[in-house]
Amino acid sequence: MNDNKIGGKKISSVQGTESAKKIDSLDSVESVDKVRAAQSIGGVGAVGGVGKRQGTRIMSAAERQQLFDMVQDEADKLFKDLPAERRKLVSDAVKMAIDSGSIEEE
Repeated sequence: MNDNKIGGKKISSVQGTESAKKIDSLDSVESVDKVRAAQSIGGVGAVGGVGKRQGTRIMSAAERQQLFDMVQDEADKLFKDLPAERRKLVSDAVKMAIDSGSIEEE
């Protein structure tokens, strides 16, 4: 793709630009209202379910293994310059975080 074409025609040169010659007069501000205090509210009702984490569905063992394989693949790509034992350490930490997040609390 050629960036110097517009409408199929090649741009050969710039003819020139014009500077602004005159600015129309601006209207002055007549008045500014004072800032009014906000009115109070009666209160906010309790919010239910916030902070309670729940999964959308249970992950099967095959899905869990597929996710862990993806984590390992991405770690190998992202940390290819690290030694293998360090890559394993990072990917194992991510897997542990995933496992801890999927434990159902009673």
